[in-house]
Amino acid sequence: MESLRYEMLGSLIDQELVKQCAEQLGVSTDDEEIQSYVDKMAEQYSSEEAWLNAVDEAGWQDGIEGYKEALHFSILEKKLQDQFDAEVEASLEDEDTLVAKLQESSATYTGAKRTSHILFGENDQELANEVREKILNGEMSFEDAVAEYSTDDTTKENGGDVGWDKTNSFVTEYTDAIGTLENVGDISEVTESKYGYHIIELTDVWTAPETITSSSDMPEEFVAEIKTNTIETDGNTKYTDWLDSMRPANDVVVNPMPDNVPYKVDMSDVYSQEEADEITQKALDELINGTAAEEADTGAAEAAAGDADAAAAAGDDAAAAADDAAAAGAAEDAVADEAASDAANPADAAESSQ
Repeated sequence: MESLRYEMLGSLIDQELVKQCAEQLGVSTDDEEIQSYVDKMAEQYSSEEAWLNAVDEAGWQDGIEGYKEALHFSILEKKLQDQFDAEVEASLEDEDTLVAKLQESSATYTGAKRTSHILFGENDQELANEVREKILNGEMSFEDAVAEYSTDDTTKENGGDVGWDKTNSFVTEYTDAIGTLENVGDISEVTESKYGYHIIELTDVWTAPETITSSSDMPEEFVAEIKTNTIETDGNTKYTDWLDSMRPANDVVVNPMPDNVPYKVDMSDVYSQEEADEITQKALDELINGTAAEEADTGAAEAAAGDADAAAAAGDDAAAAADDAAAAGAAEDAVADEAASDAANPADAAESSQ
C-alpha cells in the first residue's frame, strides 16, 4: 500500500515541482490572469448561479478558490511548455531539419486526395442530378456550377475546394465518395449526407517522392500539419525530459505513511518484509525520478474531483490527494482549450459543411 500511495502522490509532486521550476526561471502568473480564465469559463454558463453550482458539483475543494489554485498550476505549466515548443518551432526554420521531419512523415500523406464540391439542399436531389449531367455533358463547368448552385458559402468563393482528405475530417458519406474517385477530374455520383447532396470533383492526388529534398516537394497544408505535430510531440518530450532532470535539484520530501490511516493494510501474508521494502523503495525511487508520475485521465477529472471532499472527510487522505490531482486535470483542460481557441484553424468552418 505504501507503493500505491507514492504513485497517487506523483501528480501532486509534479505540481509542486512545476511551481518551483517556474519560479527559478522567472515564469509566473497573477490574480488578474487567473481571474480572466475563470471569467471565460463562467461565461459559458447561463448565470452566475449556474456557474457556481457547476463548481460545487465538480467537487473543487474550497470552491472557486480551489479552482483558481488548479488554474495557477496549469497556467505555469503551459508557459513552461510554450518555451520548449518555441525551441522546436525555431529549429524547424532550418530547412535541413524541416526536410528530415517531412521525410519521416511523407508515407503518411502519399495518396492524399484533394476535392471540391457543390452542395445542394436536402430537398434538391433532382436538381443535383440535373447539374451533374450538365457537367458530364460539357454543358457547364464544375466551377460555374459551384458559383451558381452551391449552398456552401464557405467554399463557394474558392471553387468549392475543401482541401485534402489527409488533413481534414469529412463525414463518412463524403469520404466514401472520394474513395471512388481515382483520376484528377473524376466526378462523383450525387452523394447524400446530413448536410444535403454533394457533387464531388477530384482536383489533385499527391504521391510522395522517394526522397524529399525541399519543403516545396510537399503541399503546404501537409508541411504546416507536420510542423504543428512536431512542435507538439517534440516540445512535450523536451519539457518532460527537462522536468525530470530538475527533480534532483529541487527538494522533494515524501513522509512515511502514518500508522493511523484506514488505507494502511497489512500485506505480510502476501510479501515478505524484504520484498515489501524492495517494492516500496522502487516506488519511491520512481516517484522522485519522475518515471511513475503520469498524467491523470482528463476525461475523468471532474468525476474524480467529486469524491475528493468525501474522501478527505472520511480520513482517506491518500485518496483525497489522488482525486485532487485528477481534478487539476480539468483546470489544465480549461487552459489548453483556451489556447486551442486562440489558434483555431480557419479551415474549420469549411469542414463543418462536409
